[in-house]
Amino acid sequence: MLRGAVTPVVISGAGDVFVMKMYYAAHGDYEMNNHVVDYEQDRRIGWEPAAGRGHPDGPDDAGASRWGHRWSYELTPDGPDATIVTESYDCSRARVAWLTCGH
Repeated sequence: MLRGAVTPVVISGAGDVFVMKMYYAAHGDYEMNNHVVDYEQDRRIGWEPAAGRGHPDGPDDAGASRWGHRWSYELTPDGPDATIVTESYDCSRARVAWLTCGH
């Protein structure tokens, strides 16, 4: 699904938004606007997606809200040249229409 970044800017904190190019057979090409909600440099990033350009739910800037899903990466140093990455997915804040986490 993931095709690459649209925004080249380095994340600097909560409140930033990064846009990713996506592809899904049922939707075709589209973008997701990812709102950073948790950030600690070199340790943690958490974001909530919202529909972007080309997404069937409509673009975020046209009034679509975030869905309440949250993805996070926790980074834990593991020696001089290694990092353990823990991915988390939380749909407990999802809108009622999206409560099935597999949507």
